[in-house]
Parts: sequence; structure tokens; C-alpha cells
Amino acid sequence: AYEQGINEGIDEQNASDLSLAIARKLIELHGQSIRLESSGNILNYKFQLDFWTGEKPLTEEEVLEMDALINLQPVFDEITSDRNIEVYIAGKDVEELQILKSQLASMNYSVVPVTTGKELIAKVKDNLPNILVIDVKLPDMSGYEVCSQIRQTFTKDELPIILVINKEDISEMMEGLTSGANDFLTRPYIQEEFLTRVNTHVQLARISNVYSRYV
Repeated sequence: AYEQGINEGIDEQNASDLSLAIARKLIELHGQSIRLESSGNILNYKFQLDFWTGEKPLTEEEVLEMDALINLQPVFDEITSDRNIEVYIAGKDVEELQILKSQLASMNYSVVPVTTGKELIAKVKDNLPNILVIDVKLPDMSGYEVCSQIRQTFTKDELPIILVINKEDISEMMEGLTSGANDFLTRPYIQEEFLTRVNTHVQLARISNVYSRYV
């Protein structure tokens, strides 16, 4: 397999070498081989795969399912649709909650701020939002405990959770990952970083949920 030193950059030739290694492995898994033919300064990589017709003709339903997989436009339309995004944020500092709410509102997100873990868990049970942003230090319970309880019902794909921590502490991050957090927001942070993290996890969850219905 192709390897490179950690200090070497990946240039166009390296990328080609890597893709060829992957292609060769896939072809060999089909019981075939890839060969190189040279014509002047041009290199041609050739291979042959058996055409599988199946033991029986495809039914009309199977044909429609294949057409749905080939035509992915409905999937892309749903993923990129401009629909309402709900964000629940939990923290003990009311002023910080207001700042986060204002920043999220600039992205046209619907924001629900709460000040306790129990209140957040209750609201999630009543209505599932698109993402949670939780301070690890809440008045009644830790953000880790809140995260663990929510993970008993909802997976990371169903409900992304971003934990807000005071510094990049490895022990805090490990505890957060163990409790089921998707990501971390470290104080002090800038607005662009915060909004990018929220938007990224919302889109990833949306992609996962949409594709799970097609595959």
C-alpha cells in the first residue's frame, strides 16, 4: 500500500498513487486484476469486471428502488432546504445565554434558553430540537449528566450535543465524549467558530437522518 512520511505534502502525484492503491484493492476484491499499458508518454490502467445479471430479473419495485438511489436530487433538496432549525441552550449565566441566543438568531435559528439540566431534559422529551448546546456547569447537575441521560433515548445522529467548557482540558473532553457529546466549545470563543460548529452538526445530523430513509 502507498505510504508517505508525515512531513511530506500530498501533491497531485501522491493523490494519484493513493487512488490507484484503493482502486487496485477494490478490483482484487472482485477477483480481477489491474494492469498497466504504456503508449509513449501515456500510461493506461486497464481492468475487467464480470457483469452480474442476477439470478432472476429485477421486479418493478426493485427497479424503482434503484432509480431512487440513482436520482439523489430529492435527498439533496431535503438536506439543503431552508427549514426552521431549533436550538436549545442550557447554562447558569443568563447574560451568556442571551449572547448565544442573539448569535444564533442571526442565523435565523429558533432558540430556547434554559438555566437547569432538568428543565432541558423535560423540554427535549416534549419536543425534539435539532441540536443542544450545554454548559458543563449547571446549577442542578453537570452537563455530562444531562448528556448521558439524553443519550439513553437519542443517538448522536438524532440529536447532536455541543458541550461548553472553560478550557481545553483533556479530562473534561474525555468525560464529555464518554457521556455522548458530539463536540466541544471552549471559552473564550469567537462567534464565527460557535456558529460554524452548530451549523456543521445540524447539517451532519440532517444528512444522516435523510440518507437513513433511502438506504
